[in-house]
Order: sequence, then C-alpha cells, then structure tokens
Amino acid sequence: MKVIKRNGRTEDFSKKKMLRSIGAVLHHVGVNNHAVDNKILKDVIKSAGRTETIHSKQLRKYAGEALARNNYRQAREFYDMGWVHSKPVDIKYVIKKNGKPEKFMPEKIFRSVHKSFRKSFRENRNAEFVVREIIHEISNKDSMLMHTSDIRHLTERAMLDRGLKKAAKHYAMHKYT
Repeated sequence: MKVIKRNGRTEDFSKKKMLRSIGAVLHHVGVNNHAVDNKILKDVIKSAGRTETIHSKQLRKYAGEALARNNYRQAREFYDMGWVHSKPVDIKYVIKKNGKPEKFMPEKIFRSVHKSFRKSFRENRNAEFVVREIIHEISNKDSMLMHTSDIRHLTERAMLDRGLKKAAKHYAMHKYT
C-alpha cells in the first residue's frame, strides 16, 4: 500500500512507523502493552482494506477510530494532537490571568478549540486548521512568552475569520466564565 503524505509525496506504508506512533500515544496514557499496540495496528490495516493508495489523513482517522473502539479515548485525543508538536514554536511560557508564568502547551489550545467545535456541532477537522493558524501566528512572535489573553484573542479571531461564529461564541463563553 502507498501512502500520500500531507506534502503530496508518496511512500510505502510502514507497519513499523504506524506501530511506533500507536505505541507512543498509548505509552503517553500509561498503556505499555505490545499486544494492544499490535491489535490497534491490525484494526487500522483492516479498516484500510486492500486499498492500493491511501492518504495519511485517512490513516490517522482509522487509527483514531481504532483507539476509540478499543476504549482508548484519551489516547485517541492525544493521537489527534500529534501534529501540534511537529512544528516547534519559540514561545516557552504563557502568562496566566493571575500573572504567573506557565509552560506553553499547544495541546491546550487544541483541546479548547476542539471543545468549542463539538459544542457548536462543527466538524472537528476544521479545528485542526484553526489551531494550525494559531500556532503559526504564535510562532511568528519574537518573544519567548505570551499572555493567555493574547492567545485567546488570536483564537477567537481565527475562528471568526473562517466564519465560525458559533464555535467562537462557545470558545469565548468557556474562556470568559
């Protein structure tokens, strides 16, 4: 089977690579069992069927579904966020409302955007594009720290610029209450 990557390149499907990513997310949630890793991998391969060419997004979707079907929902959420860490940012800390610095964690942006999309009944795949836009904006900043209010404004603006008023409203209601 050939896999079409995000950049358009095509490469052979690698069981080893898929198994490594599945194992990593399960390890992150405290599951260190190779039999479980292999079970999820077999489920992904079964979902792909005898397809000769498949897009990497579809494989990610199958892996997420396999994790959810096997009651590893937290691992699925982490798997969905894997791309967040693929582009590091210079921001190391955020300044919270109370004035204290905290380590910058892009997955928090992903989770809050994801929640607002679920509450507004929007497709979650749009959440990925919104978060990518926010991470890109943040990575263009010259500072090593940023205020959470600035991140909140960037997030709301990204949603509104995409015409996602209902999702932006749910996000704002959650963040301002």
